[in-house]
Amino acid sequence: MSKAATLDKMYESHPFHSSIIIILHGNSVKFFARSNARRYRNLMKRAESLTHGGTIEFRMCLMRARLSGYRPRDIQGFVKMVPMADAEIVRLQKKGYAYMYTH
Repeated sequence: MSKAATLDKMYESHPFHSSIIIILHGNSVKFFARSNARRYRNLMKRAESLTHGGTIEFRMCLMRARLSGYRPRDIQGFVKMVPMADAEIVRLQKKGYAYMYTH
């Protein structure tokens, strides 16, 4: 998430000039589960705080969440669910977004 915050600062958090969408899938799903809120409290506070400026958004792969045993209501409220991570990445690239992989 520090890369997202750095990019946000580079573009001066301007909602008309920047938009960062973080696609969550794989092992990252568990961090955003409400049932793990206490365990990952600091991480979730940081992640949610990044969304307050309106330029950073979190989206999660619904397929992966379900495979991990989570339903949309089990995930933190600031995370938007999308049907499939890969399809969302392709959709965003078609809209002009650049893809940046981090692990």
